[in-house]
Amino acid sequence: MEGDSSVPAQQPRSGRGLRWVLFANLVIAVDYSLIMPTGSDYVTKDLHMDGIFYGVTIGAFPVGRMCLLMLMGYWSDKRGFRGPFRTTFLLGMIGGLVYGLASGLQFPYFAVLGRFFGGLGATGPYSAWAARTYPPEKRVRIESIQKTAQLAGVVIGPAFNVLFVGMNVDMGWLKLNPNTMAGYFPAMLNAVLFVGFFFGVDEPPRSVRVDTPSQPTKLLFRTGSWVCLVSAFATNLQVTAVDVIFAPLAKQHLGFGDLAVS
Repeated sequence: MEGDSSVPAQQPRSGRGLRWVLFANLVIAVDYSLIMPTGSDYVTKDLHMDGIFYGVTIGAFPVGRMCLLMLMGYWSDKRGFRGPFRTTFLLGMIGGLVYGLASGLQFPYFAVLGRFFGGLGATGPYSAWAARTYPPEKRVRIESIQKTAQLAGVVIGPAFNVLFVGMNVDMGWLKLNPNTMAGYFPAMLNAVLFVGFFFGVDEPPRSVRVDTPSQPTKLLFRTGSWVCLVSAFATNLQVTAVDVIFAPLAKQHLGFGDLAVS
């Protein structure tokens, strides 16, 4: 009817980029879990810090995610996805480099700072991209695939350490060994993602209307978002607590250690 302003929003249409989005989900989990076999030795032997500092280093990653995750979603709602994606990949690169440089520069707090920046970089709005790109009947399946990619990254992340067994390059401030590669390797993966998303991921159509409050806090408290946030915090708290104590206990009581070249 003429003059009727209640025109339904155009349905999202599928675009390129799902494989890169799944890879990004995998990289986030690998970045988180890669340091588990080596982090304890890195902190206590290379950086000469204690177990409490190791716990702080492990916990810095999820704290970083919690600080920036909602803001990245808000930014993507208002300005699109290219800015948030590029920013998170740059933060991931910085985080990995800073973590790896901690031993070469003998500045232990770089390890904590690097993990914090890594967490900031693990906040790409991938679920929002999928929701904006795919029609409603496909979104649940796409989200399930993303969660599967994240779980796969947590499982296989520690196994990537086999790539660095026996690596021992010392160039002063730049040390390449299994401990530092837990930072440098995710930095390289984020660099690959930066390039891949630039050329291989489409921006969803802006014709899809997204109604968001003018302030992120209103979105948090006027919807059920706070419940999801608390649930995610509790889950990450449990996982982080296990990760902090598992590697030292496994080495002390079970004799499990890092791989070594015979």
